[in-house]
Amino acid sequence: AIDESHPLALGVVGVHGKPGLAAAAKVISTSTLVVSFGVSDLTVLLCDQHGLQVRPMVEVVTDVLGSSTRFRALHTLVANPTKACEQLMAKLAQLPPPPPAGDEAT
Repeated sequence: AIDESHPLALGVVGVHGKPGLAAAAKVISTSTLVVSFGVSDLTVLLCDQHGLQVRPMVEVVTDVLGSSTRFRALHTLVANPTKACEQLMAKLAQLPPPPPAGDEAT
């Protein structure tokens, strides 16, 4: 469960193949990589309106039976999700901060 009142909670991804809220839809449409932890249906996250995979994915599963066979993953990690999140957060913390919006290098 997630606290939907948390400022980082953007709302539901949606049902029936459509993103639910505008913020969630924008994050999905502008994402350059999907990191999946236990998502059973990745279609909304990975595919365009034609059902073609347009975003790369890294998936984290607890056993090989949980890995996606429908979509291509750059990497599939069979790992403890909690430890994988902790290690990912530690690595991300080492990266320099992104430039402010609108200041992208050309």
